[in-house]
Amino acid sequence: MAIGRGRSLKEVLSSTKEVVEGVETVKAVVDIAKRRGIDMPISFEVYRVLFEGKDPLESVKELMGREPKFEFQ
Repeated sequence: MAIGRGRSLKEVLSSTKEVVEGVETVKAVVDIAKRRGIDMPISFEVYRVLFEGKDPLESVKELMGREPKFEFQ
């Protein structure tokens, strides 16, 4: 929620002694997805917001504006 309110990951991490869930996981997920050629748009956008400073609202707009496509089950 803090990221969505405009705080950076660095600010959030330095302001708490607790583990911020998902930070390390999204790194691993994006790495695996890239190596295996798997399209994971939500994970990629979360990574961009956390580690590349992308505006969360811009990420949401891009995700919502994507063309629909078949999802494998």
